[in-house]
Amino acid sequence: MAQIVENLEVENLTMEEAKVSLGNYNFAIVHMISQMQYGEMDSIIVNWEELLEMRAFKEKEELHIFERNGETKAVHVFETDEVKDIILKSYLMRNGKKLVVKEYLQPDEDGQAVVKYTRPFSMK
Repeated sequence: MAQIVENLEVENLTMEEAKVSLGNYNFAIVHMISQMQYGEMDSIIVNWEELLEMRAFKEKEELHIFERNGETKAVHVFETDEVKDIILKSYLMRNGKKLVVKEYLQPDEDGQAVVKYTRPFSMK
């Protein structure tokens, strides 16, 4: 387990662990070779052989599945306590809903705030 910013941790998962945990999330964005799906988790059908990237999420956690160097990886990103330095942004999607993302900030060597990590956390 590693820390991204204060109170935001990341841990590696096996694909089996990732698949089992999918029921814990409210929403997902799934990129597959033949299509993209997004919305509430129970409306998503994943073709695992075509999967390029997936972000399953809820308010305080994210499951990110992606390919790196020809290998599929899965990570669990989660808040351990209240995160203070964040920016919330909303994006209008084609289906009329809004995707809300959190940008986690951290000061750089000059004390300027920079975005250290970005993740979706809600659809409204």
